[in-house]
Amino acid sequence: MEFALSASVILLLVIGMIEFTRAIYTASVVQAAAQEGARAGIVDPAEINEAVTRRMVGLDPDRAIIRSTVRDDSVQVEVIYPYEFITPFITGVMGADGVQLRGDTRMIVY
Repeated sequence: MEFALSASVILLLVIGMIEFTRAIYTASVVQAAAQEGARAGIVDPAEINEAVTRRMVGLDPDRAIIRSTVRDDSVQVEVIYPYEFITPFITGVMGADGVQLRGDTRMIVY
């Protein structure tokens, strides 16, 4: 009886940690992709989408929304990625749609 109670709590904590680390990894990749797109946009604005797509390791780049603004003095890239939870308990709490993770970078053209 004690094992059943303690195992369920420990399992819930472990699954929560896995879900949290997946979300942190996804947010980190989305931010890095936005930075890479802005770097590429400084050199050649036509390469922004390709650079963002190339940098999204482990994620589905087709699900990402890429917005870029190129001005004379700066390049701004925004990447929005829909994150879906895999745990039914967390999905019930946070919603079936998940959350939108956003990476935004603005770099100045010298």
